[in-house]
Amino acid sequence: GVICKPMPQLNFSAFCNYMAEREYETTYSRELVVMGLDDTKLKRLSPKFTLNLKVGYKPSDEVEIFFNANNLFNDKTREMVFSDKVGGLYTVGVNFAF
Repeated sequence: GVICKPMPQLNFSAFCNYMAEREYETTYSRELVVMGLDDTKLKRLSPKFTLNLKVGYKPSDEVEIFFNANNLFNDKTREMVFSDKVGGLYTVGVNFAF
C-alpha cells in the first residue's frame, strides 16, 4: 500500500491485495464424494486481485470529507470458502471530530 499527503489537508491512499489460486478441503467435500457427487467446482478458488483507494480532504481539524472505493474493479470472485461474492463498495462521507 501507499499513503501520500501532498498537502496537510489532502491525503490519498491505495492498497492492493493479490490472492493466488487456492485449493481447499472440508468435511463437506468428503461427504459429497462419498455420496457420489462431483465437488470439483468447490475445491478451487480463482485468483483475485483487489485495489482499494481513499481520498480524504480536511478543511479543518474537526472535519474530513472522503471518498472510499473498496474492490475498485468490482471483482466478485470469492475470497474465502463459502463466502459471499462481494463486489465493489464505494462510499462518500464526512467525519466530524468533537
